[in-house]
Amino acid sequence: MQKIIAEFGIFMLVFVLWFAGVVYIVIIRKGIFPSKQEYLSREDLSKEQINTCLKIKKYFEIPFMIIITVILILGMAIAFPIFQDAKYILSGNYPQFSGEIQTTINKTDKRTRRDRFIISNGETQLEISAYTHEYDKGDYVTVQYLPHCETGTIIYGENKKENYE
Repeated sequence: MQKIIAEFGIFMLVFVLWFAGVVYIVIIRKGIFPSKQEYLSREDLSKEQINTCLKIKKYFEIPFMIIITVILILGMAIAFPIFQDAKYILSGNYPQFSGEIQTTINKTDKRTRRDRFIISNGETQLEISAYTHEYDKGDYVTVQYLPHCETGTIIYGENKKENYE
């Protein structure tokens, strides 16, 4: 679970820095490029150069602002579940769920990839993303997880013998 929390922490740090940069550009600086007054106050530029700079600004500023806004919205969509799970992250009390893995897990050679699978205890089902290691369909596992992020860690598991015969 510490690895997942570290990944979320790094993401949140980058997101907060990105958000602060966007706030600075949009609210304090009021744009990416210098303003018309800043161009006019420069004595080293001729009128023709100033007009060229203003035309370039007109063509690039709006697309840059749109790109920044889209990235900010996507970042917020990713960050929102992390904020919702903050109470579990800060307290260290993660919900646990025990049950049998219901779906076949497509294993990859990548150690950093979490596999998505469904666990069922007969009454309820939980779809979660976790590092499965040696577990597969039919194995009984207990997971600690973050409910809004739908990710967790297998803390206990029993392999079915028929999976390895």
